[in-house]
Amino acid sequence: MLARLPRPVALLFTLLLIATCTWCLTVTPPPIKVAKKGGYTDVRLYHDITAEVAKGKPYHLAAAEMHRAHHYPLRPFFTMRLPTSSVLTATIGWAGLQKLCIAALLVSIFAWVMALEGLITLPERVAAGIAVAAGGGSVINKGLMALHEYPAGLLLSVALAGAIGYPRRWWALALPAAAALAIRELALPFVLLILAFTIWERRGKEAAGWIALILAFAFGMALHAAA
Repeated sequence: MLARLPRPVALLFTLLLIATCTWCLTVTPPPIKVAKKGGYTDVRLYHDITAEVAKGKPYHLAAAEMHRAHHYPLRPFFTMRLPTSSVLTATIGWAGLQKLCIAALLVSIFAWVMALEGLITLPERVAAGIAVAAGGGSVINKGLMALHEYPAGLLLSVALAGAIGYPRRWWALALPAAAALAIRELALPFVLLILAFTIWERRGKEAAGWIALILAFAFGMALHAAA
């Protein structure tokens, strides 16, 4: 994507990226609260919420009860995760979700290897595929699938490969990006970045599609906040 930007803009972006990375190295992170042995964790929270949903309890009611019972905040509203992952898992089970994540990882590996064709050598493409596989290796841990960032991240990996390899087939980006957005709202910056590029390149129909996706997401978040 940087190759499509004017050289001064690409240089500025690179300098900002370097400055940001340098700043991150100098910042002292806040102390991390580690759960005591047998303590209650986020993973357990999401498992318990999903178990209640599987019993037939509405997601937001189950999540609110679990948040209150274990002293998790309810405000601001986005401290409660979107219902997509829990509702899906309540239907197909954790093993089913893990299989979907493994499938997404395999698609991501294939997509990256194909997207880089003609851009780098075959050994480099293989190395890229191995790197993607290593990055998604957490799918072997079924317990961690409860963390919404994992499936959302795998879907964004597929979308990013689509952006590099098939920039004119915008649906190849939109479908996995929309799915990631439905799972975790942290996928929004990716969607906004793609929208910015479509506007910059004056691809009006694609920009309209991304704007429609963002509006649908905003409507969904409004419903989530109300619930």
